[in-house]
Amino acid sequence: MFWAIKDEGDNASLLYKRTISASRMAMYEVNGSLKHKSKSNTKTRKSKLLDIISSKSVQEVAIPIWLLSESRSLIYKVYPTNGSIELTVNLTSMFGGAAEVTSDMMVSRSDDKGIDNVIFGITVKTSSITNYIMSLDSTGEMQWKVPTPSNVAVIGQIAGISSEGTNFGDMLVAFGNNKESGSVFAIK
Repeated sequence: MFWAIKDEGDNASLLYKRTISASRMAMYEVNGSLKHKSKSNTKTRKSKLLDIISSKSVQEVAIPIWLLSESRSLIYKVYPTNGSIELTVNLTSMFGGAAEVTSDMMVSRSDDKGIDNVIFGITVKTSSITNYIMSLDSTGEMQWKVPTPSNVAVIGQIAGISSEGTNFGDMLVAFGNNKESGSVFAIK
């Protein structure tokens, strides 16, 4: 079951519950920005999401939640305001062979108003077994896939590292392992 509970301070209420068999979830987090107060040198943190919500209805700013099925071969795009599934991505159909997500999922955007990019490790079993890190866009289309070094299966969290202010591009860092070895690697 997928449940949504509204925090009402000292109380809570059930918004909805949906029968969605999921093992993991991810969503884009809108970070606050630092702003200076005009009459002092003190920095205050203000949420960009709260600015957006104050000017629009909750339905207009719903940031999708990405759920991974228990079979680890289906990814659902779900809207948190009502629990409806807008999109189902069947990875086995996409690759023409058994496909299974092996890592946590992460969601990135080019900026807070951009579209979601869902990034994860995947094992594809066709005539051979191949491991990748891949990215889907918000419509479920594959943006890219990169084979892992030594064909290791990616496990755990994939971290994004920003290169702001450096001469290097942004990169993803992941951990993978197989029967012979484990490795930490980066993708630019």
